[in-house]
This record gives sequence, structure tokens and C-alpha cells, in this order.
Amino acid sequence: MILVQNLLQQLSGSKIFTLLMIFICCCNGLAQNYDISHFIIHKVKKNETLAQIAIRYNIDIDKIIEFNPHAEKIKRKDKLKIPRYKLTNLVYKSDSIPSLTHNVKSNETLYSISKKYGISLDSLKKLNPKIGDTLPIGVKLKIPEKINLIDSNNYFFYKVKPKEGFYSLQKKLGANRSEIEKHNPSLINEVLKEGMILKIPKNLLNFDLNVKSNFSDSAFLKKSVKLALLAPFRISEIELDSADQLFKTLSEKNLTTISIDFYNGMTAALDSLRNLGLSINLEVFDTKNQILEVEKLLNEIDFKSFDLIIGPFTPKNFERFAKSMAIIKKPLISPLTLNNISGFSSSFNSIPDKQILSNHISIYLNKIDSLYENPCVIVIADNYNLETESKLKKQFQLAELIRPDQDFDFIKPNDIDSLLTPNRENLVFLETDKLNLISSMTSMLNAQKRIDRHVQLITHYRSPNYDDINISKKHLGNIKFTFPSYFLEKKDSILIKFESNYSNKFGKNPNRISIKGYDLTMDVALRIAIAGNFLDAINLGESKYLLHNFNYSKKHDNSFGNYSSFLVQHQQDTIVEIVPRKLHLK
Repeated sequence: MILVQNLLQQLSGSKIFTLLMIFICCCNGLAQNYDISHFIIHKVKKNETLAQIAIRYNIDIDKIIEFNPHAEKIKRKDKLKIPRYKLTNLVYKSDSIPSLTHNVKSNETLYSISKKYGISLDSLKKLNPKIGDTLPIGVKLKIPEKINLIDSNNYFFYKVKPKEGFYSLQKKLGANRSEIEKHNPSLINEVLKEGMILKIPKNLLNFDLNVKSNFSDSAFLKKSVKLALLAPFRISEIELDSADQLFKTLSEKNLTTISIDFYNGMTAALDSLRNLGLSINLEVFDTKNQILEVEKLLNEIDFKSFDLIIGPFTPKNFERFAKSMAIIKKPLISPLTLNNISGFSSSFNSIPDKQILSNHISIYLNKIDSLYENPCVIVIADNYNLETESKLKKQFQLAELIRPDQDFDFIKPNDIDSLLTPNRENLVFLETDKLNLISSMTSMLNAQKRIDRHVQLITHYRSPNYDDINISKKHLGNIKFTFPSYFLEKKDSILIKFESNYSNKFGKNPNRISIKGYDLTMDVALRIAIAGNFLDAINLGESKYLLHNFNYSKKHDNSFGNYSSFLVQHQQDTIVEIVPRKLHLK
């Protein structure tokens, strides 16, 4: 709660606030290890904070505390041990070591130049053997050309993991040893070492791009990423002087708490990205959920400097922002809306729209149509889903169509009971968003299910009303409720660890919004770091995180949609992903 209050205080103090979170890895080079070479002693100045010290020395706060256990509370004149790290040599483009030229300026040293270019001091000296320890102004130095200057459109960069050999790389990447050595000649007659950066021509890769990855194994061409978050915190509307009102606001689900939860998930992602060696600059803006505030931000802030913009959250504000960003070709992504936001060439929707989800269930239906012999099919659709009803009738020509009562959203139990058939698979499609109909039908189907009468409930779109307290999860499990989803509820070791770290940081467990903030931030930052910019990064394929997958592709209206979704099913007390091979479908 303290962190939330601190955020509120910062937001309420200004209409636009900036949170600069720079997380810099211990070494600046692209191919580095993390061995400590020595320590320096820092004497704390008046009013100096750990964050300021960390930024000054390009090190994270945790590392300072690790070597200075008393440093959680520092005061003036305290002395801190600051670790400094060794750099390893880079993997060069060729044996001839192509180079750049640097003109020495006033007060520059070999060390400062090596740090500027992210190379080791030894590499710099080897390429310039005639230089001494002092550098005259104007001397031209050769700088090793790093792999991040190679055309990223033609190459995939891979960081070697511990104990990996050429055989395991061939299995993973599809490129054999001779092909890897051809494009990385420094490897000839050498063994692979952890941390080496390999360049692999994309035309040699034959691994399945549909294999999901979180990209954390890839090399980074861009080591610093700048993001903007535009969210409806609406801090100016909160009565900060009233403890009761503040508690009430923060305990309810509203735009303010949704924004805070999403932001907390983002900050958790920044911790993870920092551990991967990325520097993230995040600036946050309160849209107040007002179109006038959005216009004001567009007039006052230069968004050209950002790599990507997350938000605004609501469709109307997002579309207004997307219209302006399309002019400067600046990518922005809608984080939470299910609405189909279309027509803008640089806009992305991180949630698959209803059409994408509908296509996913259609592929599944094509397979179960061949799996079950002569199933009993019942379609229940309200007036808003007649198109889906028609589509199902074409696929299952013997399907029974039932329309609910328009006034009461109700179907008589006898109408259903008379149609359900024993000793056959009964597929019941419920196409509606209406809570009364969802509640009555799930309860009714559960009651009418018997040992000799198998019932499976299916929908093309799962309404949020299925989360209502009146909908029994046990009933949904009994009737094997099946639907396409943009997230997958699961409880694996990775999520459990994340929940523990999140709880320690924020004093509460993460919800779906927080996890979406984490997953989306991880994905956009890693894509930008690997490809250099987000628009090129869509070619990286599908990625997988805690609960969400991302796989962007251009839609017919020129915007980009996330085509990655899950087909899930309630089974008893759990929700599982239905994988075709588990159904023995070809």
C-alpha cells in the first residue's frame, strides 16, 4: 500500500509525471560476463539516495545492498563498497576485425572510450597497438565493429547458454557447426563459451517459428528502451484528504485501481528486464480518461523520442492517440480493450478481437466434427449473435436452434431436456453475453447431465459475465465448458515464483491486470531490444509469458492484431488448454 500511496502522491503533484527507471547491467558490452574486477569506495553525500548512487555507477540497488548490508538506510559520510566488473572480448564480424574510427576528445581516456562503445579495454588496445596510456587530443582510434552493427533484418542473434554445444544448437536453431562457424569465423578451432553472441543468417534457420519463446535467450541489439504509459489514473478526482474515501476508491475495481495494478505489473517487469541487462526508461502520464487531456498531452509532449507507447486504455482515447501517432509512424499498443480498434497503421491491439477468437474455435470445431460420429448439436443464440448461429447451422446442418425468451432471457428446461440424447455427444453452443441466460443455462445443463448423457458447453466468445459469483465453476467443469481465450489460467512454478516476488514488493497478490502489465511490458521491451524497433520485431514470431502469448500480424484494415489465443476447457475444478494432439486429432 505504501508504494501505491507514493505513486498517488507523485501523480497528484503534477498533471504530467515522469518516472525514470533506468536499470543498467553491470557491464556495457554486448557479450559480457559478470566477474568482479575490484571495488571502489563511495562516500555518501548529504541527501544522496541509493537510487542516485546506483545510477551514477551503472549498477542496480540490490547489488549495492548485497555488498553493503547496512545500506538500506544510508546517511551522510557512510562509505559504500561499489563493485566494478570485468568485460570479456566481443565476437567480431570476421577475422579482419572491421572497425570504426573515433577521434579522441579532451579529457578522454582509454577506459572512458572503451566504456562508451561497450568494449573491453584489452580489445581496444589490441586494435591500436601503438597507443600509450595517455591520449593526445585528435588521435584517431580504431574501434571494433560490434555485432549490433550487422543488418538485423538478415541475422538472428543468439547468446550461448551454459553447457551448450554445437549439437544442441543445431537441434535448437537448425544450423549445423560448419554453418555457424562460417558466419562466426572466430569460433573455428574454438569451443563454445557461455555468453558468446552468435549471428545466424535467418535463411538458415529451420526451427518452427510457432514454438513459443519469451526471447530472453536472444542477444540485444538495443540496450536501452524508452516506453510511455498512458493510463486513466484520475488522481485529481481522488479525495486524498479523506482516508475513508481513499480506501474505498483503492479497494474497488475502477479505472484508478486498474491503472495502478497494470503499472505495478510493469514495474515488476522492469526488475526482470534489469536482470537481463536492459536499461528501461519509463515515463507515465495520467490521461484522466478525458479526451481533452489526451489532446493536451499530444500538444505538450514530444512522443517521437519513445520506442513505443502503451495506452491509452479506453477505445475512444486510444483511437484519438493512434490517429496522431500514425502520422509519425510511432507504434502504440492497446493493453486491455477487447474492442476492435482499427484503421491505423502503427496501432497494435494486444488482446485478440472477437473475430480472431471465433476463428480459433472454428478450427477446433472442424476437428471435433470428424471426431464425433453424429453428435447432437444444440445452438442457443440471442438476437446479437445470429451471425454465429447461421455459421454453426451451415457446419452442423442437423443442429437444433433455440431462441431464448427476449423479455426474460430464459429457456424452458423441458425444451433442452427433450433434445439432449443419451449415448451420444451433446454439443451445446451458448452464444450470448447476457448474465441471466448464462446463469440459467449452465445450471440447467449441469442438472440434466447424466452418466449416459454427455454434455459439452461451447461458446465462440466467453463473456466476462462467466466470472459472476452466481456462475458455479463446478458446474462449468461438469459440462466441460470450452471456449477461446486470450489468456491461460495456470499455476506453474514460474507463476508461483512471480506471485511470491510480487507479493513481497507490493504487499498483495497480483491479479490478471497486474500480470497483463508484466507480460506485455516484457514482450514489447524484449522485442524492441532484439530487433531495434517494434515494427520490425513482429517478425520474431510468437512469444510466451506468464498467462499471455503474443503473435502480431497485420489485419485487413492495416492495423496489427494479436493472433495468439488459447483454446481452454473447464475440467472438474481446473481450466486446461486443449491441445489437438491430446485429442488424437490429425
